[in-house]
Amino acid sequence: MSSNDTPNYSAPWTPQQPPEAGAMSAARAAATAAPVHDTGRILTVPEIVAQWDRIRLLLESVAGGGRYWTTPAGDAFQRFHAGQWVLWARGDPITTLCAVGVAKEHDGTLSLRLELVAGHAADWHAQLEPIAAWGRERGCVRIVMPRARKGWARVFRDRFKVQALFLEAPIEDGTP
Repeated sequence: MSSNDTPNYSAPWTPQQPPEAGAMSAARAAATAAPVHDTGRILTVPEIVAQWDRIRLLLESVAGGGRYWTTPAGDAFQRFHAGQWVLWARGDPITTLCAVGVAKEHDGTLSLRLELVAGHAADWHAQLEPIAAWGRERGCVRIVMPRARKGWARVFRDRFKVQALFLEAPIEDGTP
């Protein structure tokens, strides 16, 4: 995707709702209906602005604990606003989110990058399917999590392989 391409974010994906249950009350129908998997949808920039307090808290949870190597919430907002990333959100109120971008790799292929993933590790496998479909529509051939914590390797152990490690050591006075 070149910088001149404008992705179409105007039609967010939303899960289908179960059909009406006839004469049953809405509460009873909801209790007896098959569960609907909320796999999320892309939020528009105005929706991000309207729900920023909740979104910011989730994004800051990724950067917490001294994780200097992740993107701060304010920088992420700038990328959403510029159209560099999109924000998939799940739940009402939002309980999980995933900041997604597309990157051209050195071999010319496109990767779908899960830049920031926050929230409980609910059914991320189901949530990943529409995100992957979105990436396929844009020509992506793989999904990568460039800055994943070790816990995500456990969540996705049947789908992702560890391809690299992030190693860190302090530089102290007198260290060669």
